[in-house]
Amino acid sequence: MKIRTIMQSRRMDDLSRLCTHCGLCCDGRLFDDARIAEGEEPVVRAAGLEVVQGNDGRLAFQQPCHFLSDGCCTRYETRFQVCRSFKCALLRGVQRGEIAPARAMAVVDEAKRLLDRAAHHLDGPAICSARRAKMRELQELESGADKPARRAYASARLDLVAVRLFLDRHFRRRDREVPKSDSPDG
Repeated sequence: MKIRTIMQSRRMDDLSRLCTHCGLCCDGRLFDDARIAEGEEPVVRAAGLEVVQGNDGRLAFQQPCHFLSDGCCTRYETRFQVCRSFKCALLRGVQRGEIAPARAMAVVDEAKRLLDRAAHHLDGPAICSARRAKMRELQELESGADKPARRAYASARLDLVAVRLFLDRHFRRRDREVPKSDSPDG
């Protein structure tokens, strides 16, 4: 009985460390906004967050969330419903035992490396909306540019696409399948 409790405690520690190491769901690099639960709008406004119409047409608050500080939520005990209920694909994989915690940490590190690389093409952090706007800008610039400039624009677009695909695969994925490269063995 005691061993089981210790194992559950270690697992919770691993999950907590993963989330605080990551923070992508709150810092604007994974999502533009966070959907507000029905009836929660007054609480969100009272907390000082701007309520907007989200990408899906529902009420939301913009990301990055100003309650994120050093990877932790400064209102964790009273966080919003979307924050309490959200689990990225990577976290779900660790919870199900399909991805080893060390491998998950490495995936987070790779995501941050790719995001940092993409940020070099932007005028600020690699938040979702900035990456999309830059992709549109690069597509327009590329069509009328000389060969060296086209190569540079194409390279920048590849960096931005690589980030999107990586985040989709490891964090936004909704399916229950785990890519073979994410298995605890490999």
